[in-house]
Amino acid sequence: MSKKDIYDLAVIGAGAAGIFAAITAARRGCCVVLIEHSNQIGKKLLSTGNGRCNFSNLLMQPDCYHSSSGEGYFRVIEDYDSDCLQAFFQELGMLITNKNGYLYPATQSAVTVLEIFKLELERLQVKIKTNTILSQLTQSNDQFQLMTDSGYIMHAKNVLLATGSKAAPFTGSDGSGYDYAVKFGHRLVPIVPSLTGIESSDSFFHHIPKIRFDGTICVMIENKQIYEEKGQLQLSDYGISGIPVFQLSRYVSYAAQQKKHIKGTISFVEENYAQILKKLHLIAKVRANNPIRKLLIGIVDGKLIAPIIKRLDIDSSLLIQDMTEADFQKVASFLTGFEFRIQKTRGYNDAQVCAGGIDLNQIDLKTMESKIVKGLYFAGEILDVDGKCGGYNLQWAFSSAHKAAMNIRDKGDNG
Repeated sequence: MSKKDIYDLAVIGAGAAGIFAAITAARRGCCVVLIEHSNQIGKKLLSTGNGRCNFSNLLMQPDCYHSSSGEGYFRVIEDYDSDCLQAFFQELGMLITNKNGYLYPATQSAVTVLEIFKLELERLQVKIKTNTILSQLTQSNDQFQLMTDSGYIMHAKNVLLATGSKAAPFTGSDGSGYDYAVKFGHRLVPIVPSLTGIESSDSFFHHIPKIRFDGTICVMIENKQIYEEKGQLQLSDYGISGIPVFQLSRYVSYAAQQKKHIKGTISFVEENYAQILKKLHLIAKVRANNPIRKLLIGIVDGKLIAPIIKRLDIDSSLLIQDMTEADFQKVASFLTGFEFRIQKTRGYNDAQVCAGGIDLNQIDLKTMESKIVKGLYFAGEILDVDGKCGGYNLQWAFSSAHKAAMNIRDKGDNG
């Protein structure tokens, strides 16, 4: 075995967390190898923030995240927060723009972030191995052995699992890291797609054009648990999406996994039932001689009018002046509380992240080292932490990677 095949740290997974950990550890003098099974590093990073890379957020608090193990993880974020991350990027020459607390590279391009990372990896002489699939990861005599599917063997004193989750598998995120962790005795909190759309079998959605509007969505699970989000919603032929939907999708995913009854309610307007009913009557007075479809002009997107009238089973040729009070009430009820059955969320292909992951109770959050296996570290989405849309998941990736890399044991001794 040659000296060059022994590393202080082998980072498995070259996404945001893996790259950041490799850079941080190399800056400390560690001999690092960064292993990626796809043909390039940072694939998923390129798709974040619709390609603009919203890498953090100035509003950083525990309720922006979820974990089944409590809020102990948040100390990791506090120890390396958005200010630290901005300083890191600025030191490497990247300008930053702040859009209402959402932080982006000034170029509004994720490519910029990846290129910045590549330059620093090159400067630090981090060994990068792409198209490298591990067939075996074992530990013996306080040293890890990593064997590839071609039979090539590497040795490392420490290993960092930063393999991500099962979300967006087209980027190379296939959940393989879970298997490594479980084989070492770690518990996997059930994973489900998160930050994704919701599917419904309700016929209202089946032939509707893609329409965006500002509204409110409420989800009820077994008629008890209520989650509500406001913002821009998007209707499509499978159901509904948009950031408000993404934010509550984790709850829907878990409920669907447990085969619970899930119901959604959409409000298409800001007004409550009484307010919109009053407005409909006022509009009716000036549009009395028009067909009912003209009643909703100015209230909802024109593309929504015909589907709404059809759903309410009202004759589209009915004149507004001939509407009954029951007709007005039906329209007002739909606009402020359209109820529909939810089947499930979209799958992993459409999810930005996963809820669930490696149980934090088996991780020392002061170091990100396994409590079970000495020298085994974790960072990023592989762990049971998931955040809202808005740069929160990348901040967790960077914070946890930094924490792990700053605590790597036995650095710089390859003798």
